[in-house]
This record gives sequence, C-alpha cells and structure tokens, in this order.
Amino acid sequence: MAAFNFSKNVTVAGINLVETRPTTITGNQQISRQKIHAAAAAKTGTLTTRTDDNTGELTMSASHGITTGARLDVYWTVGGVFGCRRGMTVGTVATNAVPIDGGTGDVLPAAASAVVAMVPVEYELKFTGNLLQGLAMNSTVNGSIVIADGSSDLLSLAFPASYLYLWSYGTTGLVNPLASQVPTKVFMSVGDVLGGTTTLLGVTND
Repeated sequence: MAAFNFSKNVTVAGINLVETRPTTITGNQQISRQKIHAAAAAKTGTLTTRTDDNTGELTMSASHGITTGARLDVYWTVGGVFGCRRGMTVGTVATNAVPIDGGTGDVLPAAASAVVAMVPVEYELKFTGNLLQGLAMNSTVNGSIVIADGSSDLLSLAFPASYLYLWSYGTTGLVNPLASQVPTKVFMSVGDVLGGTTTLLGVTND
C-alpha cells in the first residue's frame, strides 16, 4: 500500500492558515520520478526566424548538442511573462542553426527573442490512467513535465519556478487528467542554464 499525503497553507494580509491534519490518499503502487538537471543541460539561443506560432529557427550557442530529429523544449521570458513550448521536433541542424516545429504549449515569442532550449530527459512510466489516485509535479526552476504514451503527449505542463501541480481523487475538484489513458513515458526538462530539479510523485491502484 502506498500513501500520498498533502496539506494546505494559505496566507492573506499577513494571516496564515495551515491545515494541520494532512489529507492522505492511498493506492497500491507508488510513482516516483525525479531528475536533477546539471548546469548547462539547457542551452541559450535566439529565435532568429519565426515562421508561425509553432515553427521557426533557433540560433543556438556553440556546443549546444542538439541533433536533427530530437525532441526539444523551448523556454523564454518576455516582458516578465514566462513561456514554454514542449515537445517540438528539430529539423536538419546546421552547426548552430536549429529548425523547430510542432509541439504543445505557448505560441512562440516574437522573432529575435532570447530563448533557452533543452532536449528533455525521458523515463519509462507505466500505469493505468483510470486507476490514478494522486499526482503531484514540481520544478525548482522554470521547467516542464510531459506524460505521454507511445504516440502522443497526454498531459503537458510547464511550471514557473517552485509551482506545484496537484491532483488527487475526490479532493481537488479537478477531473482526472489521465482518465482513459495508459501512459508509458515521461519527459522532463528545465529552462535554466544553471540547472534545477524536476519531480513527479503519485499513487495508483494498478
């Protein structure tokens, strides 16, 4: 038996409310995936060409390591607003010129915008979506986590630094985000060249 415990903390006008009795959700199997992304795993660049909302070309810093056909997550901050497009496909790379297309998330920023890009780390992650009891995801810096099956992205989320995504059966008021799905993998990345940590935790009744 696996347990999924969480509590609530709210502060308004200097008054702090804390739920001292944590909520506990139980399941038969725990889910745990965490990646400590090393500094320089994400690379800096510029969106040199913007063809449309999900197509363009990046000019990346030297030794970026991005290869033709790779999956790529692209991050940016424009006017203080955080943006991220996940699961883009890399076209034919020519030295530091990296064509990008597709993906999900925010539309690409204006041409000449500074970006940070990273090839996400992939892990196996198998469970039955209908049997999910609790799910939490977080990144210590701007980051993203994408839960997928063999052919498509099922749940694609980007997180500003330290944001916590939480879903639990019968308590959050949200519909099961993976109902009727059968995930097989998860992709994790960060949009910070100094590195950071992405974490996925959960329990299922598989």
